[in-house]
Amino acid sequence: MVAERRKLARSSVSHNQRIKILSENYLSSQKKNEPKPSAEEVLQYQRGYSLWYNGDSQAAIASFRKFISKYPKSSLADDAQRMIGTSYGNLKAYTNAIEEYKRVKANYPDANSTPLALYDLAHLYFFSLNDFGQARYFYEEFINSATEDDIKIRNIALEQIENWDEQTKYFKGSAKRWKEYEKTAQAYNPTDYLKVKSQSWEKGGFGAVGIHNLTIENKSNISFKDVIIRVDYYSETDALLARNLRTIYRFFPAKQTVKVDELNTGFIPADAKKSVVEIVTALAGK
Repeated sequence: MVAERRKLARSSVSHNQRIKILSENYLSSQKKNEPKPSAEEVLQYQRGYSLWYNGDSQAAIASFRKFISKYPKSSLADDAQRMIGTSYGNLKAYTNAIEEYKRVKANYPDANSTPLALYDLAHLYFFSLNDFGQARYFYEEFINSATEDDIKIRNIALEQIENWDEQTKYFKGSAKRWKEYEKTAQAYNPTDYLKVKSQSWEKGGFGAVGIHNLTIENKSNISFKDVIIRVDYYSETDALLARNLRTIYRFFPAKQTVKVDELNTGFIPADAKKSVVEIVTALAGK
């Protein structure tokens, strides 16, 4: 098992390869504590998995959504939901991937695949979004919720955090090294340094979409780009009505403030009266 753990931990092994390796005995091991799916359910699920495995992520998303719609109570429904997130990740639609992974925990809190979706989130934040603060948070969430069946991936997450801590300790051991380290993205959690200083909004598209004007300050010593924001919409009585994620494809220079005008945040409820905007993550700028 040590050899396999090292194999999976290498950076040259892609997330897709990890999923394949850890899914080889999938139906017999991962689902042993859940009702056995019917032959028809397994066949339909495997269609979606085959599409994903062969690189057709868009078709895989449609297939997995069809599966969930047709078999909402299936013991494979949570896995189909998780694979929707993975497919969006393959398409580099990271905002969608984050939302779909989070739906696994929201819709199937006690399912076997829920801890794995937390690991997927950590992996996405770490390797795709360079958001090391969020990555560590979800690695630790995964470690705390992992079952015996997840032991292989749990060891990978533990090793990732250990390597991370050792690296940080090494750089902090020298003022010169730390000064260089501070210039890199890994020294920064974007949510600690990117702040929404002000925002105003109105309804557009005949009252169907949100249009926001934002002022975002970057307090860090590095630049960021592709900032993902979350916008929560509330009723007059402060009831949460909708939560939208949007990516701002702009460059945010170090130690500067950027104005973002007329950002369309998508469809919103007609009775939305208030909104709150928060930074979710961002990529290191180049």
